Amino acid sequence: MEFVSGARTDAVLSALAEQLEALGAQIELVVIGGSGLLALGISRPTRDVDVLAIRRGGALDVPDPLPPALLEARDRVAAD
Repeated sequence: MEFVSGARTDAVLSALAEQLEALGAQIELVVIGGSGLLALGISRPTRDVDVLAIRRGGALDVPDPLPPALLEARDRVAAD
């Protein structure tokens, strides 16, 4: 697996958001680690996206298991 940059992380997260929208799902992720830093504009190479929580109605929920729509959106983005 290759390291990704801030621009690539933005592109992947945008594609994920587009797929979720296409599925009619609205899911807010709390992302940490290297991807979280990249989303804030801080350069740090990473290979993955660490999801700490899912925000629902102002509350944070444990993301285990991940919602089926998120898994489907992930698979669609990976296929592209």
